[in-house]
Amino acid sequence: METITETLTMEQAIERGYTHFVKEEGEIVIAFSSITNDERVEYKEGIYFIVDMKNPLHYSIDADVIKDLIADHVSGQEEMADEEDKLYDIAHEHDYSKLADELNEKFKKHKYYEPLDILVTF
Repeated sequence: METITETLTMEQAIERGYTHFVKEEGEIVIAFSSITNDERVEYKEGIYFIVDMKNPLHYSIDADVIKDLIADHVSGQEEMADEEDKLYDIAHEHDYSKLADELNEKFKKHKYYEPLDILVTF
């Protein structure tokens, strides 16, 4: 997190409609509703940020990125005597937009959530 814009208690966060948080540099999103009163003591020691569950992120890849990856891979094949870069040219001229669309459609099924710059305390 670059800058913390606000600090909320768990109760304030819930009142504002937030439902989840994440430990600093953590990957596991935790629901406020899963925290018992006894567990709150454990959470007082760490640094936690609110997670906006209303705006999921999805990974996507551009057709040009796929093109560059494949063309670079093909051109790096030392076992092939392709001194005129014919394989590279073939890979670089290919249209990867259909593949990118298919991959991006599948990627949409997996949601990721970015922590906000709002600190939460317990």
